[in-house]
Amino acid sequence: MNNKTPIDGELLRAAYPGIKGSSISLDDRFARNPKFPNYSLVKDFLIVLDGQRKSSVRGLITAKSLEAGSQGAPVSWRNPDEWMDERLVGDELDIAKHIWKGSMKTVNPANIYGSYLLISRYNLLGLRNGIFERTVRTELFLEDFSNVVCQVDFQEGIFQILLWASNEEGLTNDTLHSNWHKFCEEFTNMRSGKSIRSSLYQRVRNCRERSLLNSGRYTTSSTKLGREYINNWNAILEKQYT
Repeated sequence: MNNKTPIDGELLRAAYPGIKGSSISLDDRFARNPKFPNYSLVKDFLIVLDGQRKSSVRGLITAKSLEAGSQGAPVSWRNPDEWMDERLVGDELDIAKHIWKGSMKTVNPANIYGSYLLISRYNLLGLRNGIFERTVRTELFLEDFSNVVCQVDFQEGIFQILLWASNEEGLTNDTLHSNWHKFCEEFTNMRSGKSIRSSLYQRVRNCRERSLLNSGRYTTSSTKLGREYINNWNAILEKQYT
């Protein structure tokens, strides 16, 4: 089994020669998104945000009417068609309907926080006069593999997970959890076991959707595509700006 230890400074420098258009540095903490989304949802969200006011999107995210409710009276946000008109008004209702219908009902407007954080942190949309607009970085993230996708994967810990699982045997899930826990303690701001477990689940889910990982009951391993991605890492980075 592959028991590679968590990432170190030498590997960081080798994998991250610097990516144009980003303010991210190696001093930043890793895996900072607490609601790390699948990229398919982020891509759909990027497309519908083009031309929308940032203030409207922020208003929807912070809307009191979209709070989860209490333990005794939980609120379900599963079907936006059932609650948007009842709980939202004005700009919040307009932007929610635009997101829901414009994404062909793939992006639930009650669950956009993780995608919004990713877009904001990695500059995946431009901003002109308070209105979102697509940029070169937007188009690169919409590709399956690009230097921008590499950047996000690297900074959010995807690269490290794929590296641990990069041989055909993969690694046991116990080893994966142990490695991730050590990685989080050293390179992230997460400390609680619940947050660390949740963050790993979200990232493995992301990789599985992209056909980069196989994850079973006892083991996790890279797919052929996942191994090719890691093996071609530097070439993907360099291709976009040489």
